[in-house]
Amino acid sequence: MGTASHGRRRWLTVTGIAAAVLTATLFSSGVRVVDDTGSVVASGDPVAVERDDHRIWSVARFQPGTTAQIRFDLAHRGPLPVRVTDLAASRSRDDVECGWRIDHSRVVDARGPAVADGTSVTDGVRLGAGDQLSVVVTGTFVGDPDCLRRAAARPTLLVDVEVAGTTRRQRIEPPQVLGWSTDPVRTASRWATVPVAPRVGTAA
Repeated sequence: MGTASHGRRRWLTVTGIAAAVLTATLFSSGVRVVDDTGSVVASGDPVAVERDDHRIWSVARFQPGTTAQIRFDLAHRGPLPVRVTDLAASRSRDDVECGWRIDHSRVVDARGPAVADGTSVTDGVRLGAGDQLSVVVTGTFVGDPDCLRRAAARPTLLVDVEVAGTTRRQRIEPPQVLGWSTDPVRTASRWATVPVAPRVGTAA
């Protein structure tokens, strides 16, 4: 009985280790943002300011009906190939009542994977070791002209990646941040001195 119990414990240990290794491999495989890439394009001339997170925050004028784009590069990360199946804001695309609503995301350049420029990311794009994509995320400012009470921004995006048949959502930070305000100059001036993540207890 002792031998059987020892064998069962050994089997459980080996199984647990294998499961941990598999899980680590799956979660270490995904995408990463390529440093020093990215741009923000919007109607008018967005006001750019470098903040304490070392990213450029470009503040566009909030005007419902106009569009804004974020462009940046994604590279494969980890040991397993991945499939990028969607790019979205940090909320559902359909529940933005006042702000920037993502309309679509598309590939504008690919280094490695065989994909035509202009391919929708929602069609799915496969990335392996060394592969990169340049993507453009386009959205529209929506809401009533007077609905925006304070400046807002989209510092993160969500990427859906499929690895070994398992899909998960990965949060990424583009090198340039899209912000919007009814007074871009004033907002950029304020953001230049206000920390992105103020410490607890500070006035910022």
